[in-house]
Amino acid sequence: MTRFLRYLCPMLKCGLIVFFAFVFSVSLMGQSSEIAIFGGTATAKTDINRSMFVVHKVYPAFGLYYRHCFNNHWSYRLSVVRAKVYGNDALTNSAYFKNRNLNYFSPITEFGANLEFNFFQFQVANPRSTITPFISAGFNIFRFNPKTNYNGDVVLLQPLGTEGQGTSITGAKGKYKRTSTSFSMGGGIKIRLANRWGITLDGMGRKASTDYLDDVSTNYADKVILAAENGALAAALSDLSKDQLNNNVALRQRGNSTEKDWYFIGGLSISFTLKKDYHNICKPFRVKLH
Repeated sequence: MTRFLRYLCPMLKCGLIVFFAFVFSVSLMGQSSEIAIFGGTATAKTDINRSMFVVHKVYPAFGLYYRHCFNNHWSYRLSVVRAKVYGNDALTNSAYFKNRNLNYFSPITEFGANLEFNFFQFQVANPRSTITPFISAGFNIFRFNPKTNYNGDVVLLQPLGTEGQGTSITGAKGKYKRTSTSFSMGGGIKIRLANRWGITLDGMGRKASTDYLDDVSTNYADKVILAAENGALAAALSDLSKDQLNNNVALRQRGNSTEKDWYFIGGLSISFTLKKDYHNICKPFRVKLH
């Protein structure tokens, strides 16, 4: 239980308070609305983990959703999600990445707003509803914190400036922010179970506006300057290459800064209908001919 409470970081606690306050106020309005609990997993496509769907280690994701239905086809969903992503060069099949030898894991706390479209008429509050596929797109604000295991200890990477951030190295920038935004897109299936209950199976890919989800983006920094200004640990973790003799030249490529990171969260949610009043004023794909 203590570990669980530590996992609920202060940002998430504040988000939950705002979330429940908003749900309570909006649920007093007309039109059907639902609240849901979510459980699933998360993966990421970064400079370390080059494919979002080649998973070497899976961590659980969990959260809360609030869905407000405008009608049988359109709704919006607000969410608070906690997840963790992971990547490790040692688990790839590429000799280059195996030699680079970097690894990371990062918790993610996300607040999202998504617009949903049901292909078939569907609301849990509507007794005629059964099942529908749907698509969704939206915007998220998320907090991340890349870490690594080094000599048996968990080390926070952002404060170290492993690519020379915050140093006098030519071209070096300030340390990146650990709060970022992302655009989400995806879809799934909604199923009405009975009366007020429903389930949703969905997956959403998120394109982040940061390239530092894994603390890797640009080039290797000069380790002499990095050690002098950011410390020996920063220099050590900046370059964990197995072949150190052939990799001692600064400014060679460490990551790919032209591609932003992605992360994916998918799973199952169980919803309960708060407000059973429903409307169906939208009739998509119907064309009136004159």
